[in-house]
Amino acid sequence: MISQVLAATIWIIGGNATTPSNNPCIATLWTADAVLQNTTDAPLTVRQTSYSDISTIPIVTPSFTILPHATTTLTRQRSLNHIATPSSSLILEQLDVPDGVLADSRIEIGASACNVSPPIFGPVNGKLSTPTFRTLVPAGTVQRHIGTDLGLVDARVNVGVFNGGETTAHAHVEVRKACNDALLGQSDITLNRNSLLQVSMNIGAPTAACSDSDVGYWVTYTTVTVDQPSISFVSTISNNTTQPVGPIFAPYALSIN
Repeated sequence: MISQVLAATIWIIGGNATTPSNNPCIATLWTADAVLQNTTDAPLTVRQTSYSDISTIPIVTPSFTILPHATTTLTRQRSLNHIATPSSSLILEQLDVPDGVLADSRIEIGASACNVSPPIFGPVNGKLSTPTFRTLVPAGTVQRHIGTDLGLVDARVNVGVFNGGETTAHAHVEVRKACNDALLGQSDITLNRNSLLQVSMNIGAPTAACSDSDVGYWVTYTTVTVDQPSISFVSTISNNTTQPVGPIFAPYALSIN
C-alpha cells in the first residue's frame, strides 16, 4: 500500500545543453537531474505537476513511487514511467514531494569528443548541486545572490529568472562589485507567465580596486527584482577554454542563496 503523506511543492532546474569549446571536436554537456531518496518505512509517490514554458498544467499528472529507504533519479523514473522530458535547454520543473523524501537537484557535466573509443559517458567533468526552491519570492522583493564571481578567473554571469505570476513580468538584473558597489553590468527582461529566461552578462576578469576593504576586489554579487512572484538563480562560467595559471582552476560556480 502506498502511503498518503502530505506533499510539498518544490521547483528544480531541468534541461540539457551543449557548450562547444574552441576545438570543434570537443563539447561540454550539461545534464540536469535530481536524486530522490525515500527516508521512510513506506512507499511514497512523487508527482510532476508542471514545468516552465507550458501554458497549462497537464490533465494527467505524471507520477512515480519510491520504495522505502530507496534512492532513485528523476531521469531514471522518466525512462521507467514514460514521463516526457521537456525539450528546452533550461527549464524549471515543479514537483510535489512528500515529507520524508530528500531531493538533491544537480547538473552533471559531461563531455563529447570526436574519435574517442570507447565513447565517453557520464559526468566525467563532475557535477554542481543546484537549488531546490520551496517558495516563490514575492513581487518587488530584491533577490540578492552573494558571491557570484569565480575569484580571479575571467568569467561571465548567467542569471536565470522564472515568472511564477499570472501575468507578464518585468525583471531588472544588476551585477556589482562587493567592495564598493560599483555596477559591472545590468539587464532588463520581460517574461511571459510561467516562463524562464536566462540573461548572460560578460563581467570579464576582475580589476583591482578597494584596497582598504574587508572583501577582496574580485568578489561580486547579483540582484534580481521582478514585479511578479518569481524565482532566480545565478551561475558563473569561466571564459577560459584552457587553465590560465597553475594545475587547477574553477570553471563553474553556482549561487544558490
